[in-house]
Amino acid sequence: MTETAHLECPYVSCGSSDAFSFNSDGFGRCHACERGYPSPQKKFDWASERYPTKGGNDNMTFTPKAVVSFTPEDKSGGEFMNMRSINSKTMEDYGVLTFRDRQ
Repeated sequence: MTETAHLECPYVSCGSSDAFSFNSDGFGRCHACERGYPSPQKKFDWASERYPTKGGNDNMTFTPKAVVSFTPEDKSGGEFMNMRSINSKTMEDYGVLTFRDRQ
């Protein structure tokens, strides 16, 4: 991965002339406006050509194929567990289940 620094920011609302860094993996960051790239923010017309992303799109257009909903009574094999310094009660309050089986 090669990174190039001191580039123009692609975001219209920022427009910094030298605070953007972009790498060969197709990701970047403006250190003036603190935005990552790509993002759905309004970009200059030249941005997609100058800072291409992998696959030719901005990776921000993902639409889930199915949304799974549940009630706390029907956890379908999931558990409310402590994870990443978040306790199980908070996980339950927000309806975040952890599944031990990757399937």
